[in-house]
Amino acid sequence: GTVGRLVPVKNQQAMIDAAAALSSAGVGCVVLVVGEGPLRAELEQRAQALGVASQVRLLGARPDVPELLAAMDVFVLPSESEGLSNTVLEAMACGVPVVATRVGGNEELVLDGLTGYLVQPRSSRDLVEAVLALQRAPAQARRMGVAGRLRAEREFSLDGMVRRYRDLYVGLRSQRGAA
Repeated sequence: GTVGRLVPVKNQQAMIDAAAALSSAGVGCVVLVVGEGPLRAELEQRAQALGVASQVRLLGARPDVPELLAAMDVFVLPSESEGLSNTVLEAMACGVPVVATRVGGNEELVLDGLTGYLVQPRSSRDLVEAVLALQRAPAQARRMGVAGRLRAEREFSLDGMVRRYRDLYVGLRSQRGAA
């Protein structure tokens, strides 16, 4: 599944294309797309045209995103451009392995092969292969989810941020005292 505004840069179309590729390879899946935006009708039409409308759930804006994230086997962010994605952090905090494109802050958040996989933007083949790898190795997917949760807690939580600032200030004070 994925969470985000339904706009071109988020590239949810890739999720629908991946569902079609997985289906044609004999792999069943349900794709959750959480969010609202101007591309909703276009995404519905694409799912229909590719014969995966019954597998794609366009859920719209939802108040229960943490519960939906926790229910996902894999969180996918196929964006063509990103800053530091809150949805990737939220998925990691929920213990869900992440497949994200190598754009923006995704490379800082996702440790390729440890907390999920990074794939080339606009590469449906890479996206499908990464999802298949997680589907075929559920124990590894669980390990990646656990590693992602620990990373989110250690590196990107409020406590982690406060700890790093404290360490920075203490280090700067020590350097100043040594000079």
